[in-house]
Amino acid sequence: MDCNLKQIFDKSRQELLDMGLRGNTLLSLGKGPRVLDIVDEKSIQVFDTLVNSHKPMFFLPAPEELESADGKSLTLFELTEHLDNKIGKKRFDDNALQTSLFKKTLENRLLKLSVEALTYVQEQGVALLYLAIGFIKWYEDDSSDKERYAPLVLIPVELVRSDAGDAYKIQYSDAELGANLTLASKLKMEFGITLPSFEEQEDGYPLLEYFDAVETAISKEPRWSLVRDKQALSFFSFGKFQMYQDLADEVWPEGKKPSQHPLVTKLFGGGFEPDAHLLDSTPMDVNKVEAIQLVLDSDSSQTEAVLAARSGANLVIQGPPGTGKSQTITNIISQALMDGKKVLFVAEKMAALDVVKRRLDNCHIGDAVLELHSHKASKRSF
Repeated sequence: MDCNLKQIFDKSRQELLDMGLRGNTLLSLGKGPRVLDIVDEKSIQVFDTLVNSHKPMFFLPAPEELESADGKSLTLFELTEHLDNKIGKKRFDDNALQTSLFKKTLENRLLKLSVEALTYVQEQGVALLYLAIGFIKWYEDDSSDKERYAPLVLIPVELVRSDAGDAYKIQYSDAELGANLTLASKLKMEFGITLPSFEEQEDGYPLLEYFDAVETAISKEPRWSLVRDKQALSFFSFGKFQMYQDLADEVWPEGKKPSQHPLVTKLFGGGFEPDAHLLDSTPMDVNKVEAIQLVLDSDSSQTEAVLAARSGANLVIQGPPGTGKSQTITNIISQALMDGKKVLFVAEKMAALDVVKRRLDNCHIGDAVLELHSHKASKRSF
């Protein structure tokens, strides 16, 4: 393997590893309109209701009688003291999530979170809304006096309601849940702390045992602590970190490593001259055109692209909107299916995937498509 190429590739991988604290909710979750703090609840009970029992939960605003006329903000102590005196311990056994926001503010916050979560799904095909349960309170170094709160367990959730006027409920989306891998990586790299793994067992997820193990793991940092019952609803993005992990050389067999892939070596080194020659050697003669089966209308340049793709050439198809790029992609995919090949189609925007999927559906070959990355796909259902 070209050592220089491996160095370039490793440097590119490092750019995916976001260990900065600015705006990184996986390492330091603050306050703001994109965060809804859940207060006065027990993490074990909430986790059991949402995940193990698969029951939806609703949100409770702060009691109206605690709202002051001068608009003074409600303290957590005032809220918990009020609830303890009025309801007692039985408040932890319901299907409600207590917040410190009054009704109107809570409704607006939930509406904003719901709209933003839906936008992520529609535009990028990713669900980023999670209920974070259990936090590590940590400091960057011994001289820092700024406490950071990093979530431990992240439950993928959805905000749902029957009608526009109804209250929002939260439910577990059945997507894969787990520990905060970005936090685990940072603690291992910078502090020498190895967080325990958090995996499903035969009788469910062992949250209590996991918290106990985390508390032991961070015990060497005297100022750090585990805040077991701290919970928050917000957005958390794992995309870049998952790419960083997937592209690690050590998880691939020899000869199949990403830095050894022929396309990567061409991009960083030799270029695509043989592909240019291959394109030149595949003129659009009548015999070749008759040998392919196009499911959509195709002009000469689009048909030439289908022929080029069928020949195995790497190519870039450029054109402004409305020039038939998705139409050409649909024809390329359908021809590959006819030739007994498998196709992986990826796009930056979810809308681009949807356009091609609809075209394939309209041509009655959409059943050949397996959606790997959409709001309708999950690891469990796959």
